[in-house]
Amino acid sequence: MKFSRRFPSSLSLPSQLTKSLPVLLLTASLAACGGASSGSSGDSATRDTAFIQPSEKSGNAGGNGTGGTNGNSDNAGGQAGRTDSDPVDDGSTADPVDDGSTTDPVDGGSSDPVDGGTDSDPVQDGHQGDENYTFIKAQSAIASSDDGHGAANAIDGNLDPESRWSASGNGEWLQLNLGEQKSICGIALAFYKGNQRTTSFSVETSMDAATWTEQLPITDSSGTSTNPEYFTFPATDALYVRYVGYGNTENEWNSIVEAYALTHSATNPDACPTEAAPAPEPEPAPEPEPTPEPEPTPEPEPTPEPEPAPEPTPTGSLDAALAPSGNFNLNVWKLTLPVSKDYYFGSGGDGSAEIIPSSDNPNGIAPLNQGFEDGNYFFTAPDGAMAFRTPLEGGATTTNSSYVRSELRELYNWSPGESTGEANWHNEGRHTLRGTAKVVEYWAEDPQTIVGQVHAKNSTKALLKLQWDGPTKPVRAIINKDPSSGNPFSLSFETVGLNTFDYEITVEENTMTITVDGNTQSVTFGQDGMSSAWDDHVYYFKAGNYAQADKSSGGVFEVHFYSLEITHQ
Repeated sequence: MKFSRRFPSSLSLPSQLTKSLPVLLLTASLAACGGASSGSSGDSATRDTAFIQPSEKSGNAGGNGTGGTNGNSDNAGGQAGRTDSDPVDDGSTADPVDDGSTTDPVDGGSSDPVDGGTDSDPVQDGHQGDENYTFIKAQSAIASSDDGHGAANAIDGNLDPESRWSASGNGEWLQLNLGEQKSICGIALAFYKGNQRTTSFSVETSMDAATWTEQLPITDSSGTSTNPEYFTFPATDALYVRYVGYGNTENEWNSIVEAYALTHSATNPDACPTEAAPAPEPEPAPEPEPTPEPEPTPEPEPTPEPEPAPEPTPTGSLDAALAPSGNFNLNVWKLTLPVSKDYYFGSGGDGSAEIIPSSDNPNGIAPLNQGFEDGNYFFTAPDGAMAFRTPLEGGATTTNSSYVRSELRELYNWSPGESTGEANWHNEGRHTLRGTAKVVEYWAEDPQTIVGQVHAKNSTKALLKLQWDGPTKPVRAIINKDPSSGNPFSLSFETVGLNTFDYEITVEENTMTITVDGNTQSVTFGQDGMSSAWDDHVYYFKAGNYAQADKSSGGVFEVHFYSLEITHQ
């Protein structure tokens, strides 16, 4: 299957701008004369979700173009005077609003791409794309979260960078509702700062917003354009289209200015890519019918044997009467809970509560390795499994994360009284995490949780996240190519559904190997796009239930482990 990216030949702007062009030009003239203008880094658009993140700022226009406020993690600053890429400037031919030359994108000329209805108009009332593809405008949009720049901004036909959807973190999504079933073969996306950085994402479709099919695996934008870029796949019927973001080469923000579904144009019905159909086999020549033989006397049918009962989940020597530490070695782990220290201990702040394998836990709480359990978050299941339960609503998060978790963090060569943050290993030698797990409960609206990780101490980017993506999708290993910029990609393994599955993650020297139910794949630092900078880091393993869903949703994830061990050689 071949996927492709292409670019429209001209800048795409909303047709309604042409109706207000005299006002825009007057405003531009006043600004050029030094008149003050009030900029706002916020977004007055109605939010699509209740969860609002710190904003990814683009900066204010400010009085004479020198203003701008710093965003949380991504700030282009204010405009420093007028340039050819300034939306309203001095009339250069590259200026989106200028003197009316024939190449002017908003001038009423013959090549005008926003002209109220020409065939080359990429964003207009008819949502025309180009000679090959037609835009399908969504009727509505929602998102997993936003920073105040809501989902509706991405379907308003406005290419102003301030009219965008933005959310920070891997797996944040923007969902388009097409209003009715459509045949589509791609998506058109205008990326915020699309000419300054490369954005990573995947695309899924659905007929019911519950069961999703991946149409485009994790891919990258060009990094060279703020115009809509085309990403195509074989034609499929869909009512919903979901963009799933994995950050960009500067940070973890996912920011889309405009999004449209694509279908073939009326003039080119063959534009959509297709999968080659197998050649039909020739029909065999008919054989003459044999002379029928007399039917034998039927013998009595044997009594059917009863079907064997399904095999129970293997529990080995697990004892349901014991706390998790009675069945598993928890001497080398600490536990992060999905609630705050204030909530759990009565003090300590709003960060996630942690239980360590030591008597130093607050309020006399038992050490993790000496009988600790909590029926709400961490306990022994009726079959003896170690259960990690993560209610989403109202949960507390760790630094650099928007998601809640009930998860173990490895403590390598740690002793009570030492800092747990320094309990890490170098990648010399062989380091392995093995687990047998099963997802027993999940939030159907966004069924994603991480069951194993390799994390670097001094990077906000995990080297590896082993993610269960729902009962109908394969388990994925999400790997960051670089410890600074991220640039994630994924390896797909088996579809395990709600059954138990085995996984093993090994880091040996500069190679990481991942196995899920016998399917093994590996990556090597310094090869195939993997940065050799990973060689310079120290690491630790994580295992449990790190739900990748909006913590205000009210859903619950629960993961059971039937074995868990770490070896260092």
